[in-house]
Amino acid sequence: TAGMSAGGLQASAMVYARSSYLASATSYSGGIIGFVTDTKPQDPDNKVAAMIVHGGPKDVVSIIAFEASSTAFKDDLISKGQFAFLCNHGGGHTIPMGIATSTWRFFQDHPYGTRPSPYEGGLPAGFPAYCKL
Repeated sequence: TAGMSAGGLQASAMVYARSSYLASATSYSGGIIGFVTDTKPQDPDNKVAAMIVHGGPKDVVSIIAFEASSTAFKDDLISKGQFAFLCNHGGGHTIPMGIATSTWRFFQDHPYGTRPSPYEGGLPAGFPAYCKL
C-alpha cells in the first residue's frame, strides 16, 4: 500500500488494521498522529515493512506535522520488531521527484512474509541519499 498526506495516514493505518494481508507500505507525509492510540497489528506475526517519506519541518498541513507523525510511525513499527526506515527529503508537503523508482524497488524487495528485510545491512545503491536506516 502507498499514499500521500491523508492517503499516507491511511496507508500507515492499513499497516496495523490489515496486517494479515499486506506485504509492505510506503507512506508519503503520513504516519500516526496523537489521537491514534491503538496500533496493535491485526496479525502481529506478519511484520509489514515500511518506507516512510516526509518533507522535514516544513511538511505541515493544518495541525499535522508530518515529520513528527512519520517518526512516530517508524518508532512504533521498530518497537514491534518490524522493519522501517525514514526518507526526509526536506522539501515540505510533496512527493520528491525520482523516488518512485526506489519505492517500486522497495515493494519488489519486500513481498509478503519477507523477514528479515534484505535492507537490514543497508539500503541498496540508487536509493536517495536522504533515506536512512
